[in-house]
Amino acid sequence: TGGHGWGWLMEPSGIRLERGYRGGAHFTFGSERSGSTTTGWIRWFFLILSVLGGIICLGVGSLSLWWAMDDKREHHVALYNRAVQKWNVEGRALMTTVSVKLVVGNLSSIMSPSTAPEVLQDPGRLSAYSPLKLSRIGPIMPAAGWDSEVGSYRAEVVLTVVDTGVESVIIAPDVLFYDTILHRRANPKNCLYQKKGYWNEAMARCETYQRTSE
Repeated sequence: TGGHGWGWLMEPSGIRLERGYRGGAHFTFGSERSGSTTTGWIRWFFLILSVLGGIICLGVGSLSLWWAMDDKREHHVALYNRAVQKWNVEGRALMTTVSVKLVVGNLSSIMSPSTAPEVLQDPGRLSAYSPLKLSRIGPIMPAAGWDSEVGSYRAEVVLTVVDTGVESVIIAPDVLFYDTILHRRANPKNCLYQKKGYWNEAMARCETYQRTSE
């Protein structure tokens, strides 16, 4: 009428007449309300996710701070100082009455007391003490040649401990004194420079040797 069109516009709440309507499906049933609901759920989801992330970060930060404030070394220093105090009060006096004889094969040795001082890494926090240990400087086994065919030497070690007239015997059987380690995949060049070993030309193999030092 008069160039103006009238059309029916359908809404969720009913039907109303709209002036100037030219047709076309420019309306949907409940689409606007459904879209806003979905957007709201997405916003809540990310909000909850952000809160959970903040809680996790706070927990990790608190745990890291607790670990940083927990001085584990101080605990070990306290244990060390208590052991040193016990040694100074009673342990060292008990050690002075002990004598030890070492027997390997047909060679016997008397272990001598050593009071060489220990070098403390943190003398300000670690308690000082006077060491006392029994040791043997020199050969402890009979003369033995290096047997390249056997490749090792084992012997029985006998310790005879005497403390205020009471004798105790400690036997350590089959103690390894020297051993030959074979590097079968090595060639003469890397045997010398990488393995720091000896190239046995007769056996065509690389050998390195280790011995008991203490």
